[in-house]
Amino acid sequence: MSLIQIEKVKKVFSETETPVTALDNISISIDKGSFISFIGPSGSGKTTLLNIIGALDKPSAGRIIFNNIELSTLNRVAAADFRAEHIGFIFQNFNLLPVLTVYENVEYPLLMTRNTSASERRHLVENVLDAVGMKTQMGKFPNQISGGQKQRVAIARALITNPELVLADEPTANLDHESAFKVIQLMHEMRSKFGTTFVFSTHDPKIVKEVDILHKLEDGKLIGTDNQGGVAA
Repeated sequence: MSLIQIEKVKKVFSETETPVTALDNISISIDKGSFISFIGPSGSGKTTLLNIIGALDKPSAGRIIFNNIELSTLNRVAAADFRAEHIGFIFQNFNLLPVLTVYENVEYPLLMTRNTSASERRHLVENVLDAVGMKTQMGKFPNQISGGQKQRVAIARALITNPELVLADEPTANLDHESAFKVIQLMHEMRSKFGTTFVFSTHDPKIVKEVDILHKLEDGKLIGTDNQGGVAA
């Protein structure tokens, strides 16, 4: 079942004297519950495409249709509301708020987007922290936990609103091999448990070998799509 349709998307940055085409006629379908990655060299358009899928930017041409909603038709406020309701973001630098505890970092999206009671918020936060193995650390601050633990908190924060889609931009870039492996396995578990769709932008071979489908980008063009069963699309 298709969750997202990317139809002939083009993105041109024209702020400089010479316009730069970051994405050139990209068409991809992303199924609900899939585990995919965009790969390619720096400047290939991976992050730009993630930003457009996540309604953080708009294409210069083409359409992104998410559950029958065309994202480019949303104004800034509507796009922010849509992201809050449907999309979780995981960044390579975690983006945890240093003055908030683990618990408060995960609770924050609920305070911003949901009209929930304190008791309901606590139930939701404790459940998702338990799912990522961080419930016992919820009173600590980000500078008191490891990089792998920070990434688990970032995943919990991304999942707290039960989004349909999680977008992860180089989520394992700053992790050692063991921490990266644990994070990837945790994402697999989260997909199984919550039915969440995960879309990565990465250079990391540890993620590349774990995903179901690889979309290869180069110079803003889609140059190939492979599934991990070895069948090229």
